Amino acid sequence: MQRASDKERWDKWLAEQAGVLTYDQALVKWGPPVVTAEGDEIFVAQWASEKSITAIIPTQYATFAKQVSHGWILRLTFNKTTRKLDSSNYYNW
Repeated sequence: MQRASDKERWDKWLAEQAGVLTYDQALVKWGPPVVTAEGDEIFVAQWASEKSITAIIPTQYATFAKQVSHGWILRLTFNKTTRKLDSSNYYNW
């Protein structure tokens, strides 16, 4: 049996949290979002983390350096009235 990827686990957990997770709980869990936006009936909060490293690749004739980045973005949409999670997106790279 193949193990679920991080994205699959996040997607499953977030789907279970729709209508349950509140914005206040999200603040406790992840801290302040890096970006927020508001509409008439919803507001969106986004958390993100990105790290870059320099990979050194030695070859027989030269050494190369390559910048490599990895991270994640969690975008949650909340109902303005109930402050509960309406929808979510999780991306990682």
